[in-house]
Amino acid sequence: MRYFRALCRIIVGVVFIISGYFKAADPIGTELKIKEYLNVFHIGFLKAAALPLGIILCAVEFLIGVCILKGLRMNLFTKLALGLISLFTIVTFLNFTILPVSDCGCFGDIIKLTNFETFLKNILLLPIILFLFFQRFKCKRIATRKWENIYIIVYLIFILGISSFSLTIYPLLDFGTYKPGTDI
Repeated sequence: MRYFRALCRIIVGVVFIISGYFKAADPIGTELKIKEYLNVFHIGFLKAAALPLGIILCAVEFLIGVCILKGLRMNLFTKLALGLISLFTIVTFLNFTILPVSDCGCFGDIIKLTNFETFLKNILLLPIILFLFFQRFKCKRIATRKWENIYIIVYLIFILGISSFSLTIYPLLDFGTYKPGTDI
């Protein structure tokens, strides 16, 4: 059971890290995707909050991935992962069935998935995260609570630094249609 739990942590951790990092490296692309969702759900009045929401979402996803992969604060981060994957599963089901959203944007613009592929990914991740949620107290701590919090703060500063750098200086990853160097 210990090896299966470790495999599940690796799968969930890597998926959330990749998802959070790719979106953090292109905060403008993430902002545009959130604005698209806000329009579809008829809450366009929140468009001004799209960029901060995108940065927060990226940071939360990245932290969930890192913390589950490393076994930090498993009680908190498996609950967050379960909440996010539940929400994302509902949204991707709506994308697949009735919403006019071209793709979910779950891995930024670097990995494009169809709405069906995204829904399938979430359906496959849901039982894995549920398993981790029920096994969360069986994961051994790697550090004291104080050191776990320090690790989390360092990773938070890292991912917010990536977003800030990409937003203010130069995007680390830009897969938009009109990225620099593209012939128009």
